[in-house]
Amino acid sequence: MLHTSRKKGVTKTIDDQIKILSPLEKTVILCCNGFQTTDTHDALPMCEYFRSAYQKDYPLCEIVPVFLFEASDKKSHRKKLFEQRIENKIQEYRAKGYQIILSGYSFSCSLVAKMAYKHQDWISKVIFIAPIYDCVMNNMIPGYLKFASKYAKLKKKYGKKVSKAIGRQTVQGMPFLLINIFLSVLSNRKYIRKISQDVLLLRGTSDTMSSEHAIKQVQKRLRGHFTTCIYDNMTHTCVQSLRLNGILFEDIFHFAFNTPFYLQEEEVKKEEKEKNRIYQIFFELDPNCDDNTVAMEEQV
Repeated sequence: MLHTSRKKGVTKTIDDQIKILSPLEKTVILCCNGFQTTDTHDALPMCEYFRSAYQKDYPLCEIVPVFLFEASDKKSHRKKLFEQRIENKIQEYRAKGYQIILSGYSFSCSLVAKMAYKHQDWISKVIFIAPIYDCVMNNMIPGYLKFASKYAKLKKKYGKKVSKAIGRQTVQGMPFLLINIFLSVLSNRKYIRKISQDVLLLRGTSDTMSSEHAIKQVQKRLRGHFTTCIYDNMTHTCVQSLRLNGILFEDIFHFAFNTPFYLQEEEVKKEEKEKNRIYQIFFELDPNCDDNTVAMEEQV
């Protein structure tokens, strides 16, 4: 059964059939990167937040970034190598006795779907973050080519200062990489309809690449249980900042490990503190006022 809840900054459509349990054995989220515009992994801010806020209380749980390619290594820009790298990580953590949760971001969601279908006995859950379903209608390919052109012009004008500022050393080989990303999406998205694991589906309302159309296409094809979270004003770079994307990180942790919502609880405490402050002001003005009086004044 589905029910929708609305909290500050996020709308959640939750499938009650999905069981959220604390792991009793070693469990890892293997996080595949999206298209890298820097030489660091997209999931690092999320990994760092988990280690600092949750790791002590959840020693059985890990989050591991998986590089499908290196931006500066043209030899790694091949669709088959994307698959081989995540396959190797799955085999590595299976050999270590871990329960495995796969997380895809952007174009890698389709590849994650394929691996989840291929390893149904080993993959317990799946996470799709801002999934790409097509590469033309959502301006993916033109957008990345525009980035490459802009970077090349800045590099020519400012030299190494540009590389240092944005963390990328080269755009050489980018067209070939984009072609392989395009082929990866087209060849693997069919597996979305074949996976049976519980799925967490995440998107920002300002994401033009993982569009509302793309989310509907994914939802229509999923045959298992899934929960969808839609975040106000988040863009396609929705995993790159704790300050901006922390509530998304916590939804991932909760789905995977049954962790508490520290940031959301903190927000509730702030609202309660502000309410008490307002109540105190009204009480000083009128000792006979009550909560209904304060609520009516807040609405005015």
